[in-house]
Amino acid sequence: MSKIRAMSRVLLAALLLAAATANQDMTMGMSKVKILAKSGEIQFQRMLGNTSMLTDPVKIVMEKVVQMTAAGQEVATSTCSGTSLPFGGSTLNPMNMFKTFADKTFTIAAKQAGQYIPNANNIKGSMISFSANLGDAVGTLSISATLAEQAGEVLIAGEKQPLKMGDMKFNMELSKWKWCGAAGAANAAAFLDLYMKVTSKVAATLKGSASDTAAPVAFDLGDNITMSFSKKLKKDKGSWENMTAGYPKMDGDLFVLRFPRFTNTIDYDPTVAGDEDDDDASGDARSGDASGFKLSVVVTALAAVVAYVAL
Repeated sequence: MSKIRAMSRVLLAALLLAAATANQDMTMGMSKVKILAKSGEIQFQRMLGNTSMLTDPVKIVMEKVVQMTAAGQEVATSTCSGTSLPFGGSTLNPMNMFKTFADKTFTIAAKQAGQYIPNANNIKGSMISFSANLGDAVGTLSISATLAEQAGEVLIAGEKQPLKMGDMKFNMELSKWKWCGAAGAANAAAFLDLYMKVTSKVAATLKGSASDTAAPVAFDLGDNITMSFSKKLKKDKGSWENMTAGYPKMDGDLFVLRFPRFTNTIDYDPTVAGDEDDDDASGDARSGDASGFKLSVVVTALAAVVAYVAL
């Protein structure tokens, strides 16, 4: 009996690990989102009009993070202490750069419905949270992606972003960062540049003015989908402040965000939205959400194992 219980505990641990590292998806209104455990890629799709056809997915993935000097130069490896580490088949320079997320596995939590969207005036949505420890010599990246259940508005320090049902708001937090050089020292890290790769049906083009202080920087991604980047950030849970002038910006097919050196955390909030009216959308019933079934199977199996182990 003791051997059986020991095996059951091993099975329980394996099921918990599988649940935490499995891909997750969700639908709301005319939108569908999928999160990949491998790389943390976010895929966003919209339904075409009143059909069940989906647009090509907009794929959003973190490309790399680089520490920069006050002069805007990449921090030299020699400025950092430590030893280069193998990381998912790629080389991690000591603290100053994380080169690729492609082979990094994110821990993904189960979808949660009815969650309040941060900075969105009591708007609720379905949320999937996921995170990755990038290594003891780097830091931690945490992301939550939320599909809005209703219309409203995101308001961040005077910046307004309309939200409709099915629009995706995602919140990013960087924490526990290991910096190169002492703060304020010559050639030490003063900024952290985060590169995001966005793959869409057409090349992203700027919508409106990047200098409008009352709105985020918006880009047309085709298929009536817009991605908006706030010019605001929150350092160490303080007040919202402006990002460095000229950021966010495009660099080829990459979007670059520049964050100031921080002690504990940086918080940042982009948005992906559909341009057409969603008033006739009917929530999850419009397209099947397979994640609900997959999750229920895992939960049922976990419950059975837990009940047996408790005997």
